[in-house]
Amino acid sequence: MKKATTSVPGPDSTVADPSKVPLIDIVRGLTTGQAWKLGGTFVAIMISAAVAGKWIEGWQREKAISAAVAPKDKEITELSSKVASLSGSIDELKASISESRNEIQELATRLVDAKRFIAFADKYLTYLSTNDDPARSILADHVCMLYRESQQAEIGVSTSTASVARILQDASGPSSRNVLVAAGYDTPFID
Repeated sequence: MKKATTSVPGPDSTVADPSKVPLIDIVRGLTTGQAWKLGGTFVAIMISAAVAGKWIEGWQREKAISAAVAPKDKEITELSSKVASLSGSIDELKASISESRNEIQELATRLVDAKRFIAFADKYLTYLSTNDDPARSILADHVCMLYRESQQAEIGVSTSTASVARILQDASGPSSRNVLVAAGYDTPFID
């Protein structure tokens, strides 16, 4: 193969303006080696540009995600601490509600017991003041009703209806007083 000679233009020759030379003429003027080098360089530039663009895009995406996630992470941390403190408050409130319900239940039980005592004391005092047979039967019926209710509520009254009626026949006797004291009635109300 013969090497192509390049001619250098002389001082008198006119050189065409490179911006006006058509691209096809420039490409036709290239040798095969130069064309391969130019094509390889072009491909290398394109691949480098694609890789650099992909890397910049990934970096920008990571930067945007980090910028968007950081406030959300902070908000999640704040909300988690609020949830933890509120769950403690909720547990305290549940305990307080449970205690209040227990107190209400106790007060309701005491109120029912007080109403029962008032009804019993009314009937007992009526019986003591009149000493009549109808008053005695009303009192005995009331004691029987209290006994049935105690059995239903399982509060532990254990005297039978017949023995209560017999004991209360002699209201001033010590046995009736002992039965009433054992049932939980205060002695000033009995005397």
